[in-house]
Formats: sequence, C-alpha cells, structure tokens
Amino acid sequence: MSTIRNCVIPLRWSNPMGATVNENTGLAYYTVQAANRRHFQSLFFAVCGFTWSFALAVLVLIEDTPLGLGAKAACLASGCVLIGGSVIARRLLLRERAAFREMIATWQELRQTAPAATTPRFRPGAMTLACAVQALTGLGLIGLGLTL
Repeated sequence: MSTIRNCVIPLRWSNPMGATVNENTGLAYYTVQAANRRHFQSLFFAVCGFTWSFALAVLVLIEDTPLGLGAKAACLASGCVLIGGSVIARRLLLRERAAFREMIATWQELRQTAPAATTPRFRPGAMTLACAVQALTGLGLIGLGLTL
C-alpha cells in the first residue's frame, strides 16, 4: 500500500501474465536474496579452505627457512592466519544468514502468511562450529608459539 495525501491506494495492478506488480517485485527481490545467500555461502567455504591451506603452508615454509626463525615464529604466524580467516568467515556467515532471513520474510509476505513464531536456537550450527574450531586452533598455535 502506498499513501498519497492521506489516501490509501492499493498497489495490486495486474500485468499481462496474471501476476500483480507486487508479486513480481517480491519474486525478483527473493531471487536476488537467494543469489546473495549462495554467493556468501560459497565465499565462506572458499575462505575457510584457503585459510587452512595457507596456514599450513606458512607453518611449513617459515619453519624450514634458512633465516633461523624456527617453530616459534611459524606457530605464531599460522595462528594469526587462522584467526584472521575465522573473523572473515564469521562475517560472511552473518551476511549469509541475513540474506536467508530476508528470503523468509519476502516469501511470507508473498504468500501473505503470518511470520512463524521463531524460538531462539541454542545450537550453533556446523558453519559456526567451523569458525570456532578455526579460531581455537589459531589460538592454540599462538599459545604453542609463545611457550616455545
């Protein structure tokens, strides 16, 4: 509904395909949010995979350098890489979940259903656990590097 000078005008004009303008706009918005969700989800997995492989490469390469940096510097550098990757992955996960919430809200608006009563979830989910394991491994490597 839009208001013009305190008059309520319903936005339900039909197009030649039989759907209303509101439905077409809502479906387009739903499609955009679905694409955003897929994009951030694939970036999440790419960042996690790259971070683990890069941290392993840093660990191996710094420890074997002729500069004599040793295991201490290798553990510290790898830990920092893992924590940094975990922070980036967590932000991507939050963007993916925001797009999913927008998809649900758009779908409920299109179907003209009342929002379902959502109870708070106490289970973190696999993607959140992946971020936490990555950050904890980074903290463990930093702790190991500081004790060496």
